[in-house]
Amino acid sequence: MPNKLTGDVKAMIVGALSDVGGRQYLAAQALENPASFLSLVGRVLPLQLTGDPDNPISYVVRAPSPVDSAAEWLRLHAPSDSRQPVVIDVDTDTNNGDS
Repeated sequence: MPNKLTGDVKAMIVGALSDVGGRQYLAAQALENPASFLSLVGRVLPLQLTGDPDNPISYVVRAPSPVDSAAEWLRLHAPSDSRQPVVIDVDTDTNNGDS
């Protein structure tokens, strides 16, 4: 019964996580052991996102955008019904003036 065993082990892991602080414990591990935490994140997150063929998932990630207000950030980043992608061009020079 591999499925029952897998479910039992998963229940034990979730129980142990709850015993040591749950979300707060994971947040502390993210700061104290980032490599291990990111390894966990990589195993937990889905490997592939899929959408409806008539309404596919699309996104453009360039870099954080400096804005003057929350309203401006929402105007640039909030989902809209227009289905028009928001593209924010950013200087990709990683030298930052250091030579």
